[in-house]
Amino acid sequence: MAFINGQVWHTSINLRNISARVGSELIFTHWVQYPEDGLEGANDQRIGIGIVPIHIVLPFSERSVSPFTSASFGVLIFNDRL
Repeated sequence: MAFINGQVWHTSINLRNISARVGSELIFTHWVQYPEDGLEGANDQRIGIGIVPIHIVLPFSERSVSPFTSASFGVLIFNDRL
């Protein structure tokens, strides 16, 4: 599966001494050579587009390299069902 996506960060929210980022995403995806029966059947392809209106990233510290947690919701629509 291949993805191309773009993100826009709208704002940041300060939680104590950590700054959480809030943004949105637009996703284009291509499912390459997907077996129709899920295992060994004839191959098929899917193309999809999606939008994630709310994406929140919360780092665990303000260092230059830091673990983080992320939460988002949205929709991904394919040209045919999987």
